[in-house]
Amino acid sequence: MTEFRLYDDPGAEVAQIVTDGNVFKPFLNAITAVDDEAKIQIHDHGLETRLVDPANVFMCDVFLAADAFETFDVSQETTVGVPVAELQSLARRARKRHSDDLHL
Repeated sequence: MTEFRLYDDPGAEVAQIVTDGNVFKPFLNAITAVDDEAKIQIHDHGLETRLVDPANVFMCDVFLAADAFETFDVSQETTVGVPVAELQSLARRARKRHSDDLHL
């Protein structure tokens, strides 16, 4: 399992998300098909993002329900900007090493 913990301020945990990566990978793949960075909204219902490619030709609206994760605990709704390729790389390394924790 891969565990993502998101922090807004040092010591202030915003969300704890546990997944085996098989759920998270298609979400990230859909985003990288459009752009290499994204603002991901994290709320009680899940993860959500809406992107438009740099040429303003293609739009992608992606939602991943909280029920899809093994653990999805959100203390406050937030939006985080992430370089998606780096997030994919971190998730891939965590899966290869069978790491239980991945802190962002």
